[in-house]
Amino acid sequence: EGSEEQGTGGLERYAEAHPELLAADTIVIGDAGNFRAGLPTVTATLRGMTMLRVQLDTLEGNLHSGQFGGAAPDALAAMIQLLASLRDEHGTTTVDGLTGDTDWDGLQYPEAEFRQDAKVLDGVELIGTGTVADRIWARPAVTVVGIDCPPVVGATPSVQASARAQVS
Repeated sequence: EGSEEQGTGGLERYAEAHPELLAADTIVIGDAGNFRAGLPTVTATLRGMTMLRVQLDTLEGNLHSGQFGGAAPDALAAMIQLLASLRDEHGTTTVDGLTGDTDWDGLQYPEAEFRQDAKVLDGVELIGTGTVADRIWARPAVTVVGIDCPPVVGATPSVQASARAQVS
């Protein structure tokens, strides 16, 4: 368990401190689980992952939207546009340099089963194109995991000077 979801770096520190314990011909990661109950599963490949923090600064400070909105560059609106550009109109990841058309030739994941497992609400479409297996096992994915912006409760009519997001 590398605690990669939390970004603690515990495994990295351990590897740097004890390289002699990590000499191996094969590495087994026991973090994947079975595809479904009763179906023993061996995960042969994993997609890589990185965490990226993006910050946009457009003004020295927030401005009253009634006085400056419409002309003053809004960092939050710019961040929303930037994040939206990471996917096309179908929800497929569109990051330069990442191939988005690879097909998965292994076990398929029926859409109805995926919808149930992911608890997708009725009437909500899945994102991306291709089979579910293509999308989650063979193609890149970008997930916005956090945004720093004013919460709705207590928000003021302001053009935002700065915005941050974290993307996985």
